[in-house]
Amino acid sequence: MSPNETSNEHVSDLQRPIMKPKLICLTPVKNEAWVLGLFLKCTSLWADHIIIADQNSTDGSQDIARKYPKVRLIENKTKEFNEPERQKMLIDEARKIEGPRILFALDADELFTANYLHSNDWQKIIHSKPGDVFGFQWANITPTKDKYFLSSFYFPWVMNDDGTEHKNHVRYIHSMRIPYPIEADKGYYHVEDFKVFHLNYLYERRLKSKNRFYQCIEKTRESNSNFVSAYRSHHFQKNTDLLIPEEWLEGYKKQAIAIFNGLNFSETYFWFDLDVIELFKKYGFSKFKYLDVWDKEWMAQMEGFLKIEDPRNLFIKLLHFYLRSSQIFYRSFIIKAIDKVLKSFS
Repeated sequence: MSPNETSNEHVSDLQRPIMKPKLICLTPVKNEAWVLGLFLKCTSLWADHIIIADQNSTDGSQDIARKYPKVRLIENKTKEFNEPERQKMLIDEARKIEGPRILFALDADELFTANYLHSNDWQKIIHSKPGDVFGFQWANITPTKDKYFLSSFYFPWVMNDDGTEHKNHVRYIHSMRIPYPIEADKGYYHVEDFKVFHLNYLYERRLKSKNRFYQCIEKTRESNSNFVSAYRSHHFQKNTDLLIPEEWLEGYKKQAIAIFNGLNFSETYFWFDLDVIELFKKYGFSKFKYLDVWDKEWMAQMEGFLKIEDPRNLFIKLLHFYLRSSQIFYRSFIIKAIDKVLKSFS
């Protein structure tokens, strides 16, 4: 080697070309045709890759996904609901993509507000270092489509991939979406400049179905499950409704994307309903009697699959009346004290 030549191993880090990280969105799907096309249009504006793990969809979700060139479609053939398994599948697929990666874990009913691109927080994400974690607030869109209410919690959904194993804060349901470095427990960065549109509340029948399913599956899978916490966590009292700022929409309008229109609300029943029916068949009605899931209209709708008998006595019905009527005050000291006593019944 001549004196003017330099070995690669002695090149300063400052002299090495900096590889731009790939932005990879990880999204599990099961019968999300009602919103999937919109999600893929919006997410394709910023993502380098969108990995869709489809779990046995029967509504054309896979066909929709195949229309978008940035999508990598993988099949999750597992029949049972299992969040850690599906997230590991997504993460493993993302790690087949070489080079530095930033992982974005968004569901199909979640979109960045349109002001993300020119925000300081977006630059912080793009120029983050491996192991950095970012938390986001939901801007829950109300059925009027012109207002939202914010979640109080910042969900850790983005991580500059450092190879962390997907095992921290992992549970069967409501599990950690990203391969979360345990050091992030000391505090992760809260994104303030933009939010995540949550379209969940636009499809109210589906939301009720999903909440019923979550309560029932928790009862079978979580040893510390109780009917009070199940109700409170799935029927939380929303904060004040606010008008959606124009800058949250403008970027999508320029792309001719009307983000709250064109959604398909035509399903008569949902996969959540069928899974609840299977849980009833397996465990019997009595196991779920303390859960406030016994909606008469829904029970009548499901008669074609199973004749559902309401297992509640008058006392349990009164408990459910208390839960519904006190939800608006559930953060108060008195309601918390009553709730603590009631938890012992389940």
